Amino acid sequence: MKFRHLALLIFFCIGANLGCQKLDWKDLDGKGGGKFGVFGEKADLANDWYRLQLKIITYSSPQYSNAVVIRLHGYEGIALYESLQPGMPGTVSLSESVYQMPVMPKPDGNKSHSWLVAANAAMAAMTKNFLPALTAANIVSIDSLENAYNNKLKPNANSEVFARSQTFGKAIAQAVFDWSKTDKFNVIGTPPFVPTGIPGEWAPTPPANLPGAAPNAGNMRPFFAGHTTGLSPAFPISYSTDPASDFYKMEKGMHDLSISLTQEQKDIALYWNDLGTGIGVTPPGHSISIIAQCIDNESINLGLAAMAYAKCGMGLWDGFILVFRSKYQYKLLRPITYIRANFDPNYLSFIPTPNHPEYPAAHAYITSAAMAGAAAAIGNNHVITDHTYDFVGYSPRSFTTLLAVGEESGISRMYGGIHYPQSITTGVLYGQKAGNDVGTLKMWK
Repeated sequence: MKFRHLALLIFFCIGANLGCQKLDWKDLDGKGGGKFGVFGEKADLANDWYRLQLKIITYSSPQYSNAVVIRLHGYEGIALYESLQPGMPGTVSLSESVYQMPVMPKPDGNKSHSWLVAANAAMAAMTKNFLPALTAANIVSIDSLENAYNNKLKPNANSEVFARSQTFGKAIAQAVFDWSKTDKFNVIGTPPFVPTGIPGEWAPTPPANLPGAAPNAGNMRPFFAGHTTGLSPAFPISYSTDPASDFYKMEKGMHDLSISLTQEQKDIALYWNDLGTGIGVTPPGHSISIIAQCIDNESINLGLAAMAYAKCGMGLWDGFILVFRSKYQYKLLRPITYIRANFDPNYLSFIPTPNHPEYPAAHAYITSAAMAGAAAAIGNNHVITDHTYDFVGYSPRSFTTLLAVGEESGISRMYGGIHYPQSITTGVLYGQKAGNDVGTLKMWK
């Protein structure tokens, strides 16, 4: 049997729990990983790191921007995967397919490694490298988690294996961090967007009237080469203030909906508000939370979990780039601006209106890209009851597919009064496409 076929057999047997463990296979990863290598390990280490980050980000003050959080999850998923990949039979480094990704450090020859020790070191380093305003208490939490896993894992690895594995994990994290410095993230807000006052163009919205966020995000480097260019199609309805026009009717529909929301519609809008600052996770954090719950609920192994986190994170990052490129190409005004000018001068949207152009809908786009990316690794059909917001008293929400998560995140923004239905439709459709593109990035031989 060719090795790649054996790797696929391992994938399906472990994923479906068909009892393949009874076969007398050799130690397929070569050193220190058991019959299935990393595919035979529980995903607790990965989930614990992601959940610690969610907690740090949720309670940070000032709040980390969505861009910073998305960037962390984009690169750390790659670092997690690369630190484990030598112990994952039948897989290849993402450097073979991710755009402009350099060749990653290699393990120390054919010597034994603990891939979990390596991943633990990589995740600790990535957390510190990509969250720039960590408090002393945050550092203590990060060091505590790293030490807890080191103490748990070290008895199973002699001192030389432990040190070698830590060195490898740190080298992966450093290589990924160094590579990230060339992604043009430093120009995300420069030059600033200056509204021209053209009718129908986005302008700062009340009550905060903040300048446009991330006007140059579309120029950053994506993970999928085909995403260096490309736009969503133009908004399907031409701007008009004529009461007989389709645009006016659309805006009137938004106004009328906003003043007659059902309790269920309000609940959905608030559930996906994702504001951070102690009252919610960020939008990208909500995606990560759902993937973590899916991995836990179905006991998905560490190898597949690393693949899911990597593809989810890359979907978040590329979705962010693509949707903001289109936002600042079309510069469409928000509902609050039109409604105040034409229907109600004191109108406020049910949830706060974000400070960037309306089209396409970002939450729908980015969440859909993340879910489609993850689905490429672990499949789309998962029954998920999302308990992300138990801590603030919201009732959990249930889904039967990952893609349905992105769809509901989108419709929540119409109920919140901040996005037109056409913008949500485009966001979901093109977000799923972006995630599918990321899903094609090669992990299996």
